[in-house]
Amino acid sequence: MTLNEVWSRICRLQGAIFKTVKGHSFDYIVDGNGLFIFRDGRLINRRLTLTDVLNAAERCPLETTTEIADCLGPSYLFGILMDPRVRSGLW
Repeated sequence: MTLNEVWSRICRLQGAIFKTVKGHSFDYIVDGNGLFIFRDGRLINRRLTLTDVLNAAERCPLETTTEIADCLGPSYLFGILMDPRVRSGLW
């Protein structure tokens, strides 16, 4: 697995619907080196940085959000990184 590959997949999937562990739907847009998260069509007050995304990706596969609790937006990161479209055989 390369982190560039993970980031490329995440970029290609912007606008797609993802789910948190609790089943909340969200999507995101890529903005430079980060992600803006939208839930129920509203921008949440959180920008996930590329650093947080890649830091969490290095720990995959994940079993719970607590494994990445030190990253901003662990519920959203977990939903993105553990989605089969992003995982796709990487972990």
